[in-house]
Amino acid sequence: MRLLLILFCLCLFCDAHAQSPAYIHYGVRDGLPGNLVYCGLQDHLGLLWFGTDKGLANFDGFRFRTFDLGDGLPDLEVLDMKEDSHGRIWLSCFRQKPCYFYNGRIYTDKQDSILSKIEFSSTAGSYNVSEDDHGNLWFFAGKREVFYTDWTTLHKTDFFWPIRLDKVGDDYMFFSEFSIDKRITNDSVIVVYKSNYPENLSSIAISQNKIVRSYNTKIELLEWRNNQITLLDSMNKNGGRFFTDRKGRFWLSTPYDGAICFDNDQQNFSNPVRFLPNKKLTSIFEDAQGTLWFCTLDEGVFGLPENAPINFQLDFFPSKNIRSLARCPNGNLLVGDDIGNVHILRHNDKKTISFGSIDGSNLIRQIIPNDENCFWAASDEGLYFYDRKTGHFIHFPRQESFKSILQQKDVIYFASSSNLGALSISNNIFTILIRKRFTALGTDADHNTWAGNMVGIFSQSDSFKINWGDRFPILKSRITAIREAGPGQIWVVTPENGLLRATVESGKIIKVEEINRLLKSPILNIQSICTEPNGDVWMATNKGIYGINKSYQVWHFDSHDGLADDDVNCIFIDQDTIWAGTVSGLSKITRNGLKESGNYKTFISNVVYQSNSATFTLHLLDSLTTHREIVLNSDAKNIELNLAGLDYRSRGNLHFDIEQNILLLPFYDWTVGNLAGWIAGRLGGLKNISHVESPSFSLGAYLPPGRYQIRVTAVNASAQPSNQPDTWVFLKQPHWYELIWFYLLILSLLVTGIRQYYKARIAYREASASAATLQLQALQGQMNPHFIGNSINAIQQFLHPPDPIKASEYISLFTRLLRRTMLFSEQTFIPFSEELLYCQEYFKMVQLRFEDKFNYEIIGADQIAPNTLIPSMLLQPFLENATIHGLAQEEDSHIELRFEMEQEMLRFTLTDNGLGFKETQRLKQLSGLKRESKGLEVLRKKIYALNRLYNLDLSLEIQDRSDAREAEHGTRVTLTFTPEKIWKAITAKPETSTSQR
Repeated sequence: MRLLLILFCLCLFCDAHAQSPAYIHYGVRDGLPGNLVYCGLQDHLGLLWFGTDKGLANFDGFRFRTFDLGDGLPDLEVLDMKEDSHGRIWLSCFRQKPCYFYNGRIYTDKQDSILSKIEFSSTAGSYNVSEDDHGNLWFFAGKREVFYTDWTTLHKTDFFWPIRLDKVGDDYMFFSEFSIDKRITNDSVIVVYKSNYPENLSSIAISQNKIVRSYNTKIELLEWRNNQITLLDSMNKNGGRFFTDRKGRFWLSTPYDGAICFDNDQQNFSNPVRFLPNKKLTSIFEDAQGTLWFCTLDEGVFGLPENAPINFQLDFFPSKNIRSLARCPNGNLLVGDDIGNVHILRHNDKKTISFGSIDGSNLIRQIIPNDENCFWAASDEGLYFYDRKTGHFIHFPRQESFKSILQQKDVIYFASSSNLGALSISNNIFTILIRKRFTALGTDADHNTWAGNMVGIFSQSDSFKINWGDRFPILKSRITAIREAGPGQIWVVTPENGLLRATVESGKIIKVEEINRLLKSPILNIQSICTEPNGDVWMATNKGIYGINKSYQVWHFDSHDGLADDDVNCIFIDQDTIWAGTVSGLSKITRNGLKESGNYKTFISNVVYQSNSATFTLHLLDSLTTHREIVLNSDAKNIELNLAGLDYRSRGNLHFDIEQNILLLPFYDWTVGNLAGWIAGRLGGLKNISHVESPSFSLGAYLPPGRYQIRVTAVNASAQPSNQPDTWVFLKQPHWYELIWFYLLILSLLVTGIRQYYKARIAYREASASAATLQLQALQGQMNPHFIGNSINAIQQFLHPPDPIKASEYISLFTRLLRRTMLFSEQTFIPFSEELLYCQEYFKMVQLRFEDKFNYEIIGADQIAPNTLIPSMLLQPFLENATIHGLAQEEDSHIELRFEMEQEMLRFTLTDNGLGFKETQRLKQLSGLKRESKGLEVLRKKIYALNRLYNLDLSLEIQDRSDAREAEHGTRVTLTFTPEKIWKAITAKPETSTSQR
C-alpha cells in the first residue's frame, strides 16, 4: 500500500510537472533477440527470461543469452512462459506442442516421451500450463481436451474449453471462456460462475480470493467467498493482459494505453494509476526485488524499481543545463540554469525567476538562501539579490564573472574572474581585497574564510597574504571548491589531484592529505562537492556522483542508476534525497531506496576459454550442482569468467570483489607450482583479492596447472555487497611433463647418477690413497737398506786398522739410528724433537768416522715446538748425501742444518762446503753414471706421494752455492712445508692416525 501511494503520488506529480521515473530499458541493441516481447518471468535462480517474436532470451543483469531454432526451439515466437516447482521453464511457442527448458537444454516431444503423447486437435496457436499442490502439470489449449500428468503417466479429460487451472483461496478453479468451475477431483468439476459476456476471455488474474477477468471491451472484479462468486465491480474498458504483483495489486497491460495499476484494497476499479502511457505493452511481471518489468510490442522491455530516481523532463525547465542547487529554510529547492534563471520548486509548484542574459548565456554558478523569502545568486553577469515579498530583484552588475560567493554575517565575499572582494549588505559598498582571479570560497569550523585561485589557497586570518600552495605544493593549483570537513579540517578540490583534506589551525594549514591515495580507484574531474553533518562528502563529476564516508567506503551513481546524465555540475543532499544538476536536466534519487540489504545473488555465469585454436563457452547456470568444480584440459588458455550480480535495480552498475585461493591438486596430478602455492597459501602468503569494475575477469593468457577456488561477490552502487556470493573450483589439468612425479623421476635419476659418480670418485681416491700409502711405505723400505749399506761401509774403516773404542761407539750410534729408522719407517709423521735427535746422532756418527775433518752446526732448533709434526725420514736422505758427496776435498768439511719458522711455513736448510751439486753431476757423467742419486730419487717420490695423499704443499729445492757466489762451493738443500696441514690431514683421516704419531 505504501509503494502504491508513492507511485500514485509520483504519477500525479509526473503529470503536473513533466517528471518521470528513470526506467530501466533493454532492447535489441542490448542483446534481446527482438523488440517485440510477449512475456517474461524470473526463474528460481534469479535470472530474467523474455519470450520474443525472434527467440528466447535470459538475462543476468549484464548480458543476454539467446536461444533459437538451432538450440531446439520448435518455433521462434515464444508467446508465454511458466516455471514449475522442479525448475522447468515451460514455453508456449506459436506451434502448439508443449516444450520446456531445463538444465541448459530445450526439450520437445522428440526428446520427452510424455510430451510426445500430448496431442491437441490444433497444431497452431498457444497453450497454457498450470501446476497444482501435488505437482501435477496441466496442459490447456482452449479446447475440450485437457491433459495432466504426474510425470509418470499422462491422463486426458474433457472439460468445457478451460484455459487455466489456478487456486482461489483454498480451492482450485478451472477458468474457461464463459465459466469458472471448481475442481472436485481431477476429472470432475462443478460450475460456480457463468459469464453473460459474448466476448472472448483474454486474461485472468487472481489475488487471494479476488479474481479479475478481462474481455475485449470489459473488465470485471469478482470475489470467491462462502462457496460462491460475487461481482464486485466492472468497467467498460478495452481489455488486455492482467498481472498480480506480490502485494496483491492488479496490473493491466494494454497495447494502446500503457500499464494501469488497480488497488483500493481490491474492492473496485476506481483511481487507477497509469505508467508508460505511450507504450504498447503486452505483459507485466515482477522480480524478487520488487522491480516491475513491462514487455512491449516494439521497444523491448522497461523496468521500474522501487524508489526509482526521478528525472525532470526537458520541457519542465527552459534550459536542461542545471548549474547550481540550494535549499531554502522553508524547504524550497532553488535551481539555477545556464541562461540566467533560478527556479523555485515547492511540492507541485514551480516558479521561475529570470535574471536575463545579455548574450543568451548567463550561468547561475551559486545560490545562497538568505531566509525563506530571499536569496543571493552569483552568475557570469553579476550578483543578484531576490526578495520574494516584493517580487523584485537587485542586480549588482560588474565587469567580471562571479565564480563563488560566501555570506559571513553582514558581508558577502565573492570570488570573481578579476578579484577577491566583499560586499557590505547594509550599505551595498564593494571592497576589493586582492586584484587577482579567484575561483572558490569556503569556511572552516571556526568561521575563518578560505579563498582559492589559480595558484593556491589563501586564509582570511592573515588578510589573504600567504599562499599556502607555496608551503604545500599539492595545493599550488587551480582550486575549484572549498568546504568545511569538520573541526579543524576543510575539503579542497583541485583538477590535478581531486579531493584533498587539509588540517587547519587558527587559519593556518598544518597538513594536507590526498584522498585518492586511500581509494581503490581515483576520483577525478570533480565539479563541485557537498558535505553532510555525519562527515560524508559527495562529489559531482563528469562520470556521475561519488560519495565517500569516514571509512573511505565509496558510493557511485551514474546514468545506469537513473541520472539524467553522467556529466553532473552540482549536487545537493537533503536528508534521504540526492538532487543532481546535470547537463541534461535535474535528477532526484531517494537514498533509502539505495541502501539495500544485499539480498541478491552473485554468479559466475560463463567460462570462456581457448583450446587448440577453438573457443569454448561453459554455461555454469545451466546445471548448478553441489559439486561446483570445473575441469579444464591442459591446453586451455585465455580463460575468462563472465560475472553476474542479480541486482537489477543497480542497472548494471556493479563491481566485483574476487578472492582466489590455491587448492591442492589430486596427488596424481601434483605439480611443483601447485604444491608450492598451496603451501604458501596455508602459511598465509598467497591470498589474492582482486577488485574489478567490469562483469568479466581474466585468469590470464596462461593459467598454471592447479586447483583454484574463486569466490566472487558483487557490490552495488551503494557499496552493499551481495550476501549470496558464488564460489567455484577450477581445475586446470597439467601436461605429463609438468607433473611433480616427472621432476622427481628426473631428480632421482640425476641423484642416482651423481651418487654413482661420487661413489666411483671416492673408490678411485681410496684406491689412489692406498696405492700412495703402499708406495710411501715401499719408498721408506727402500731407504733403510741404503742407509744400512752406507753405515756398514763406514764401520769397515774402524776394522782396518782396528780401533775397538771408536768401532764400539760407532756401532752403538748406528744401532740406535737403525732402531729409529725402522720405527720411523712405520710412521708417516713424527714429532720434530724425534727428528732433531735423529739428526744429532747421525752427525755424531759421521764425526766419529771423519774426526776433526768434519764438523757440523744445527741452528734454530729451539724456535720449533718439539711436538710439531713433520714427515718422518724427511731429512735422512739429505744428511746421507751431504756426508757422502758434500764433504770438502782440500779443507775441513762443514755442514750447517738450519730450522726456520716464517708465519705458518717451516723451512729446513742443509748447507755443505763440498764440490757442489753441479761438479758432482759432472764427475758422475765423466765416470759414466747418468742417473740421479738413489736417495734423492727415493726422496722425490716420497715428496710426490705425501703431496698427493695429504696435500702438504711440500717443496724441495737443491741449489749449487756457486750460482749465488762464484767464490763459494758446496750445495744448499731447502725443504719447506706447512705443519698446520699435517694436523688437518690426520684429523680428516682418523683411521690412520694411530700409524702417524
